[in-house]
Amino acid sequence: MQPNLTGEYAEMYSKVVAKAWSDESFKQRLIADPMTVLTEMGLTVPAAAKLVVHENTQDAVHVVLPLPPVEQELSEAELEKYAGGSSDTCSETDLTCTDWSC
Repeated sequence: MQPNLTGEYAEMYSKVVAKAWSDESFKQRLIADPMTVLTEMGLTVPAAAKLVVHENTQDAVHVVLPLPPVEQELSEAELEKYAGGSSDTCSETDLTCTDWSC
């Protein structure tokens, strides 16, 4: 699943965007080395991830297609966890999380 932009993750992501809008050197660092910059800003990024930052312009808007959902059978324990609304598998700032129900 893809991360949802709610809660703490959305707040931290918003801070990254706002800082990039107001600080040209920060924006250039974010574009050049997003892994380091996002980690510095408190977002956990998987070490193997390839991050690419694109800036929209007046003439170009980038659209990201998310991965399609993976169809899989859930175990009884997983069904129970989701049915109860519990989410102890990750935090909202952890981009290494593969369970984006959090």
